[in-house]
This record gives sequence, structure tokens and C-alpha cells, in this order.
Amino acid sequence: MHITSLPGPYGIGELGECARTFIDKMESMQLSVWQFLPIGPTAYGDSPYQPLSTFAGNEMLIDIDDLIDLGLLNKSEVVELTTLPERFVDYGALIPIKTRLLNLAASRFDDVADATLKEDFEGFLQRNNTAWLHDYAVFRLLKTRHGEKPWPEWNPVYVHRDEAALRDIEEVEAVQIEATKIIQYLFFRQWWVLRDYAHACRYSAICRSVSHSTVQMPGQIGTCCALTQMASRTVSPAYHPIISAKTGSSGATHCMTGKITRPMATSGG
Repeated sequence: MHITSLPGPYGIGELGECARTFIDKMESMQLSVWQFLPIGPTAYGDSPYQPLSTFAGNEMLIDIDDLIDLGLLNKSEVVELTTLPERFVDYGALIPIKTRLLNLAASRFDDVADATLKEDFEGFLQRNNTAWLHDYAVFRLLKTRHGEKPWPEWNPVYVHRDEAALRDIEEVEAVQIEATKIIQYLFFRQWWVLRDYAHACRYSAICRSVSHSTVQMPGQIGTCCALTQMASRTVSPAYHPIISAKTGSSGATHCMTGKITRPMATSGG
């Protein structure tokens, strides 16, 4: 079952209490493997099999209650999410509301986060910024500015990664680029907590599949070896591979630590 299908008060299943409750239920049923769909950020059609990145996480899965506990949001600000349907995900309504709230949380990070959280974020940047995170943040910015069109339909200076054009937009949109990085950190912070919880319950695997249609950024279409090297930096070295799953027809089974069970190439928009 995919994480989006978990019950919860905010219009979509999330990585927090609802996921831990599901793990508890599975443990009571003596089940030890939870396999779900890709958890990368989605685009057209909201299909998990069309993620925008091999490495990034779907920000719609971020647990809202955790952001409230961190002081990045308050309960009155998230009331609109509680009006969304409970029995299905209305992505058309969910995405603009939650995106606004996540950007609000990111804007407060510097002022609200304590020293430990800021240090953890800096560590996340050191492990991921050069490998994939910065390019992903710029990619998401450009995709939004081009009406969510596939990158081959963007302004040619961005399609061909013109250095001057990219440098200019990085300077102008530095705040939004940083916000995307913070949001990705918040996603992976919650993912690591969930993984640790699953380990404590003796789970042998929490996994996802990676679609062949995944793309990171123009000029970064790679092979299995390149993806393994880059994706391995997505998580802290303190976390170890726990994947044991079969590949599906849609693509290679992929662990958040970067293990890929068979060669794959990336393409698409």
C-alpha cells in the first residue's frame, strides 16, 4: 500500500503518526515487509510512476504535525487541509494548499529551528547539495516558471544549461531555491525517523520503485553506476541498506540508500 493511501487528517497519507500506526498494525499481524510505490515528487497526472527526480522526496508526504511540533507552522494555519476529502486524495486542492504551507514553514526555518536542527540541515546540505539537491531545486524553480512544461519545451538557454542564465536565476531566486532545499531536508528527516521506527519493529524492508521516466535536470541523465554513486549520498552514512524486494515492470527497485537491483537509464520530462 502506498503512503498516500494511509488515513490522516490532512488530505493525504504522510510520513508521521499514520505511517507508524500502520507499521504497528503490520507488526501485530506478523508482517515484516512493506513495499510501496515510488515516493519521488510527482508531476502531470500525480502518478508516482512519473517522479520528477530519482533522488528527491515527494513533499506532499511531509507530516504536518511534525512541522507544528517544530514550531514551523501552527494549528490554525493548517485548518484548510482538514477540510479536504478523507476517503481519497484531491490533488488539485491539496497541492496548492500544502505547497503554500511548506514554503511558509521553510521561510521560518532560520528563525525557529534550534541549533541541533540547523546543524543537521547543514549536514544534509554537505552530503547532497553538490550531488543532486541544488540542481533539483533549480529544476523545480524553472519547471514552475515554465508552466510545469517538460524541460525540452523550456527557454533554450535553460535547456542547454547556459551558465550565465543559470547563474542569473540562481541569484534572483535564491530564497525559493533555499526553501526547496529546506523542504527536502524536512522530508528526509521524517523518512529517517520512519526507517528507524521500522527497524525497531524488526522490519526487513521499506522500499520504493523507480520509474524509467525519471529525470533530474537537463544534462544529468545517467546510468546505473552514476545513479548509485549519487543516490548513496541521499542519506546519512549512519543509515544502512535494508531493501529486499523484487523489481517491478515499471522500473528498478531502489532503496533510499541508493541500491539499484538492475541497470536503468533515465529519460523524460
